[in-house]
Amino acid sequence: MSSNNLKIIVVDDEDIYHRLLKLMFKKYKLDVFFCNNYDNLRELAEEFPENILIIDYSLGEETGADYIRKLNSEMDAKQNFIAISASVEKRVEDEMIELGARRFFQKDDDLIENLPNTILDFGKELGYTTEKE
Repeated sequence: MSSNNLKIIVVDDEDIYHRLLKLMFKKYKLDVFFCNNYDNLRELAEEFPENILIIDYSLGEETGADYIRKLNSEMDAKQNFIAISASVEKRVEDEMIELGARRFFQKDDDLIENLPNTILDFGKELGYTTEKE
């Protein structure tokens, strides 16, 4: 999938969120990739360095924060990312924001209502025109 569209990499170990986000972004000219482990994320991040990550905090034995720290050090660049989580713990949000998360969404109606516009605005800042199909 090689295009001039904004690349979105979704990192979540729950398949239902892959399906939900796929439906949510279907009407936009975006290239959306899904993964659920660090190795796949690293490959996609290397292939598409101009991307936006949507990353879940809880990813099995590691956290989204662990993944971001690894990517930032291994790729020698800060990642553009939006954090999502089912957790309502303030420390989770604080940790992700401290690592550079552009936004933090809980996996609730806030995510569904606000994530698409956040992605479109973020894409514009990166120089992408993200139109509806």
